[in-house]
Amino acid sequence: MANCGLLIASGLSSRIDGFKPLLQYEGKSFLINIVEKLLNILPNLVVVIGYNHDKLLDELNKNFEKRLEQVSDRSWTINDRVKIIYNKNYNEGMFTSLQLGVKELADSDWVLYHFIDQPNLPKEFYSDILKQKTEASNWIQPLFKGVKGHPVLFDKNVSSKIIDAAPSSNLREILKDESIRKYFWKCNFPQILEDIDTDEDYQKLISAEL
Repeated sequence: MANCGLLIASGLSSRIDGFKPLLQYEGKSFLINIVEKLLNILPNLVVVIGYNHDKLLDELNKNFEKRLEQVSDRSWTINDRVKIIYNKNYNEGMFTSLQLGVKELADSDWVLYHFIDQPNLPKEFYSDILKQKTEASNWIQPLFKGVKGHPVLFDKNVSSKIIDAAPSSNLREILKDESIRKYFWKCNFPQILEDIDTDEDYQKLISAEL
């Protein structure tokens, strides 16, 4: 597989009043906003769910013509492009969800790693970041006015390091590996710095939408 997407939607949303993946932006939930954008540019997508997973499965069922098909006790498919995986250990931190998703995408040449709290990235961002791939780097991270943002793009060499790491590890530790060749892409998308973690963040987002 060439380029694939990984969306993490497994957290508790503990700092915001409401369940973050189902908050509305431009008439759609964060979850559906991001899934549709990723499918517009990538052939395959893995979505890792955890807390309130039943609500997320319902939301996906409501928004796709083909209903979810259960393929195991903890995974579902919508079609041949989207797989949903339940992380029973979501309480142990985001890295467990990242690791689970990357294992599913171990054969992908590149993975676009996306958080659930960035529903407002323009479609152009996704096509532009994919253009940054070169053989000289295996970790591509957007930069706006000198500040690092997300989503990030990494290749299968980084994927293997994530898979082999202890579940208690984190990306910060993995990125200390000098064999990971990082490229910081100076982009013109300020949205890469936004993450909707609090009620104040959400109010700013929907105020800008008006």
